Amino acid sequence: MMGIFARTKINVNILTHENRDTTNFRNFEIPAAGAFQLSERSNEILGLFAEEKEIACFGSREELRSACERYINDDTSREGVAIAGYNRLVNGNHGIVDRARQIAVWADKAQP
Repeated sequence: MMGIFARTKINVNILTHENRDTTNFRNFEIPAAGAFQLSERSNEILGLFAEEKEIACFGSREELRSACERYINDDTSREGVAIAGYNRLVNGNHGIVDRARQIAVWADKAQP
């Protein structure tokens, strides 16, 4: 998948509302590949990445279409977002080990 992400101009990431997703693993896989991500917007995603700087987001079909039209031929902006997203990921404690530590802390706090 990493190779596919890296070769794709726009990686669209749609959340699964039936599962109440506000983020998913692709939010981390795509920037880890150094690739551009156009993700469905959520407060949690915006707490992890800066919109229009480290990730592009959409909240409607119209916004998705507009963002695709904007970024498909704007290599400079698209690549800048991809690089900034990668840097945020590798420098922001967002690796698998970091997530496992966070889950362990949350689990400890949840126990009576």
